[in-house]
Amino acid sequence: MMHKTVQLGDLTLPSPGYGAMGLSQFYGKQDEDVSEETLRKAIELVRPDRRSSACGPPTDQLRSVLAEGDNRSKVFVITKWGNLSGVNEKGENVHRGVDGSEEYAAKAIDLSIERLGSPPDAWICHRMDMKIPIEETVQAMEDARKAGKFSVLNLPVQCSANTLRSASKVAKIHFVEMEYSPWTLDIEENGVLAAAKELGVIVLAYAPLGRGFLTGRIKSPADLVEGDVRHSLPRFQPGNFERNIKMVQELELIAQAKDCTAGQLALAWLMAQGDNILPIPGTKSVKYLTENWASNNVELADADVQAIRKVVEGDLDTYAYLFYEQRPGSTGRYPKPSFSSNPSYSSNRSANSTTRASQLSLSEGLTSPYDSVTKSFAFLDDDDDDGGTPLKDRLAEARRQIDPSLLWVVGNVDADDFMHEIDPEVEKYLDKQFNFDRNRVIDTTMLVGLVLLIVGLFAGWPISNYVIRGGFPMGRLDMSGNEVPGLVPNTTIPSLIDADTPTSVYSRKGFDGSDFELVFSDEFNRPGRTFWPGDDPFWEAVDLWYSGTSDLEWYDPDAITTRGGNLELELSHFTGGYIEVNLSLPGTADAQGFWSAAWTMGNLARAGYGSSNDGDEHPGPNVRTGRGAPEIDIIEATIDPSGRMGAASQSMQVAPMDAGYKWLNETPYIRVWDTDLSTQNQWHGSIYQESMSLQTTTDNSSYDGNGYTHFGFEYDPGEDGSITWAINGTESWQLNASAMGPNEETETSQRLVAVEPLSIVFNLAISTKSGQTIEWGKIAFPATLRIDYVRVYQKKGQINIGCDPADFPTSKYINDHPLLYDNPQLVTFKQSGYPVPRNSLSAAGYADP
Repeated sequence: MMHKTVQLGDLTLPSPGYGAMGLSQFYGKQDEDVSEETLRKAIELVRPDRRSSACGPPTDQLRSVLAEGDNRSKVFVITKWGNLSGVNEKGENVHRGVDGSEEYAAKAIDLSIERLGSPPDAWICHRMDMKIPIEETVQAMEDARKAGKFSVLNLPVQCSANTLRSASKVAKIHFVEMEYSPWTLDIEENGVLAAAKELGVIVLAYAPLGRGFLTGRIKSPADLVEGDVRHSLPRFQPGNFERNIKMVQELELIAQAKDCTAGQLALAWLMAQGDNILPIPGTKSVKYLTENWASNNVELADADVQAIRKVVEGDLDTYAYLFYEQRPGSTGRYPKPSFSSNPSYSSNRSANSTTRASQLSLSEGLTSPYDSVTKSFAFLDDDDDDGGTPLKDRLAEARRQIDPSLLWVVGNVDADDFMHEIDPEVEKYLDKQFNFDRNRVIDTTMLVGLVLLIVGLFAGWPISNYVIRGGFPMGRLDMSGNEVPGLVPNTTIPSLIDADTPTSVYSRKGFDGSDFELVFSDEFNRPGRTFWPGDDPFWEAVDLWYSGTSDLEWYDPDAITTRGGNLELELSHFTGGYIEVNLSLPGTADAQGFWSAAWTMGNLARAGYGSSNDGDEHPGPNVRTGRGAPEIDIIEATIDPSGRMGAASQSMQVAPMDAGYKWLNETPYIRVWDTDLSTQNQWHGSIYQESMSLQTTTDNSSYDGNGYTHFGFEYDPGEDGSITWAINGTESWQLNASAMGPNEETETSQRLVAVEPLSIVFNLAISTKSGQTIEWGKIAFPATLRIDYVRVYQKKGQINIGCDPADFPTSKYINDHPLLYDNPQLVTFKQSGYPVPRNSLSAAGYADP
């Protein structure tokens, strides 16, 4: 049997390789004896003239086995650096961040050599250090390579195509480690796979078996041992697991036809995707190591590869059946299924893979209303696909089919038709003639004079008066005609777009490729602005205690002003589009306590006024239109688990809620661009709202005016909508409306991506309910949240900015219930004294207005 290989220069590496990280961490308890036995078997399986590939941390077990006999010469060792880890007070390993600096690289390579007992063959920076350009990290690694400390340079795990190209300009990149499996096809869509092929880079495919899921050996979450990291992964959670196992079952059908296991089929399929793909499945078992290695004996024809991809993309029963039925010697014992895709599965795969497109087909009997038009054009087309009939004969046939009653037929000519015909020669002659006409000259002169008089009256006179007097008069006249000194009131109508906004940002390209145009901006450049009610056309500060989160401070409008940055609450609104806020957070990145946020809220509710969130009366336009006050957070600032870096919680809050607040937080319902930077927020909701939230690590420099970061989100409202959050213009994560679909347990139907007009809110607070421990000894006062600018964009041709759209009115309801929006002491609708209307669940029944 011809074993599959990957070529690295003159070196031939067998495929698959072996991922050794699980021997030391993540997947339950470790057994050193078992780990060493597994490593020895990995070396034994490879032909004497080849070197096996082992990728993992430089553990004591690996060093011990490599030191035995000539084992070191038989293994191509790939190890990693850059991740900072430590042990917490519970004795647990915890992630402390990433260091890709030149200084740490020099230390890390020496530590790797010391722990391995010899230089590694290849060295991978485990993760990208977002604080350091990739070029600097690669240069530091290249310097170590030139010093003879390793041979082959590799890129960080989960890098982008642009990063790969940038790094390749500094040094030759041989490997890039990416998650790639039949379950996780992101690199096929984000350009990394194409860039790797273009640059001659080998893809180390980690988790090629979907972290064990695709082997078919895990039948339920209970099969995972205590301490296994997979307990925390969404794809293994109850509910998700049952849906995801369907694809494994289909692969098992095909595997039976190929006389192999589902895991071997998955590895063979992955190796068939290109000669630069090197899967590195990990296992702690000699049995499963041997099984994985045997995958290089599984032969897949092109039809097999295509059939498996159909299964991966969601066409479950159809292609599993077709593949099995065509197998030579098939017994046909599997019943033929219906030829349709299974959306209940295809929309519920893994937490890391991108959404697959649904397959649609039209029945053959369908016809188009434009068929006759198409046929007419085809009839007159001068080609030979109609059997060779000459064009003149086809034209003659067309003329014979003309209705003789039509007005333009020769037999229907009228005596005066010549008056309506244009003779090109006559027209050409007339165009060259010029006849002097005295009346025309007089008319033209009068028209020009009239235009000059109007321009002189409304433009010339004011300009000349300004030049002569040195400015316009800034006073008024009394009854006798004498000028009285005074100021002319400022009657300028405020513009939705700040005059200080650079024209270069008047448009942007959306994350979905659409063109957006700026519809609102405020650069806050004019100093000394105040925000008491009525002071500002767009923003209004509040004078209250925020009871909803039991804040420890009082919101005071006098504490808000403009000094190149500000703190504020506002009353400006929009529906759909992209909002971006550039800000500098208060305090420092290592001090918890300040609750800084920039967020949006449905206009029916007013932040801090509890009774406005509790409205029992329907605002219209009719009782069949659901209304509410959704919340989309641009950023709620927090601190990452290391305690040394800033983080942004970006979320949407909705009601009604899912049972146990368990929304669908996995692919394809959500998309996460970098799972190392963005992680699931542990808080999922309360009795007031359900939170769909991820937390993204940012930096430690955008604080106290020393640096600024812009945060934003782009959203399309509705039941098919989505929200994409971004930091510094780069997507962090996306929430699709399908993540909050119907929930039978709570009898809740599809929730929507906010369709209500949204207001923009900023706050700086301290609260015991912020999810952070207040470190009083580390935070300092006064503290300032600085907002550099706010900009709102909407898609061209879809501008919808305002507080009171016809399909979701708010103005009348607010005007009819002023107490709800003026009295912060009221926390429920009932306290306002307004009558509660009847509804379909009340004893009095429901009356449609």
